Amino acid sequence: MAVVGLRHPPNLNLHIQLPVTPKSIEPCHAPLHLPTNTTTQDQEVDSLSDLETLEVLGNGSGGRVYKVRHSRTLAVYALKVIPGYPASMQALREIEIFSSTSSPFVVGYRGAFQNPSGEIAILMEYMDAGTLDNLVKTNGSFTEAMIANIARQGLKGLSYIHEKKIVHQDIKPSNLLVNQKMEVKIADFGVSRMVNSSHDPCDACAGTCAYMSPERFDSET
Repeated sequence: MAVVGLRHPPNLNLHIQLPVTPKSIEPCHAPLHLPTNTTTQDQEVDSLSDLETLEVLGNGSGGRVYKVRHSRTLAVYALKVIPGYPASMQALREIEIFSSTSSPFVVGYRGAFQNPSGEIAILMEYMDAGTLDNLVKTNGSFTEAMIANIARQGLKGLSYIHEKKIVHQDIKPSNLLVNQKMEVKIADFGVSRMVNSSHDPCDACAGTCAYMSPERFDSET
């Protein structure tokens, strides 16, 4: 799932009703058996009822991303809400991969929740400058020094996830998030997969065509 660029509605206090039943939610205890390493990492967030929705950050084929705020601590997060089956099955793989990461060059995982109807919500670090794609559209071209800095951080993120045997499969500007410090972090593991070794084939038709390497289109490679 590729999240689209940031949207900025005129009224940020939208009171959007999250597609969940908050009082029945417990972190990471669900009929679909969320992976055991996905317990909520931020101890302040016990359930989705702790969160106030501020705005919609983006929509994609795999779900919707909200900007949310913790009602007591006022900490701000991003919350990705994914529909039920069959999308929720892919979400479990995304959570398993995402929750195994811990790097300054990967968006921080904060926890996962599920409601009885099957929707899954992934709580994550909020990057306040949005996507790299949106930043380019808003500000125009970057200087060579800025490009080098962005590339360096993106490559460090790729090096890290490759060391973890994670193949992202959809690296592109809209899946690179940026904050006001110009820190660049990899996001959205919706089509990612784990490999056991460098010899494992990775021939799934996943990703965004405009950002695929040419050999991906060659059936003989």
